[in-house]
Amino acid sequence: MNKKTMIILRVGLLIILITLIVQNQQLKSDKEGMEEAIKSMEEKLEDKKQGANTTEVYLRASSTAEEFIKTYFQFTNQPNKDEVLPFVTSNVEDQLSFQDEVETDDNLSDVVTKVNNLEIYYGQNTDDRQEIFARFDSEIEVNGTQTHSPSFVKFDMIQNNNRWKIDDMEFMQY
Repeated sequence: MNKKTMIILRVGLLIILITLIVQNQQLKSDKEGMEEAIKSMEEKLEDKKQGANTTEVYLRASSTAEEFIKTYFQFTNQPNKDEVLPFVTSNVEDQLSFQDEVETDDNLSDVVTKVNNLEIYYGQNTDDRQEIFARFDSEIEVNGTQTHSPSFVKFDMIQNNNRWKIDDMEFMQY
């Protein structure tokens, strides 16, 4: 091989080598960018998962609160103690009134109450506690006379053994 051919081959190999080095650097840069994008997407996905878990917790706590309201505030004469107690701790049980605890006047007909337009709102929470606010309209019928009252209740919910219960309650009715 002559000198000219060797120089052309060396220049050609040098150009190919430089091109490969540049492409390699570009691919490394693209790879790093992709790794950062993947990490960012994984973090966003984890945040979404935690948000989904939080939403699930909120929904389970609010479901217990809603069932309690429908069981305790919607009744004929008095709430049924056996139906209400699964939703509350002993702290709240002491605040409630039930059929066997209230003297009735035989001159009164049935007292019928209904819960309408129930709205649930979430307050502060931790892993095992959730504050819930509820607003609903109480419809009360006594001796054929109906009254409607806006009602508000604040619950401090506690999770124990993967079940939510009402640990404290504040009730207001206007």
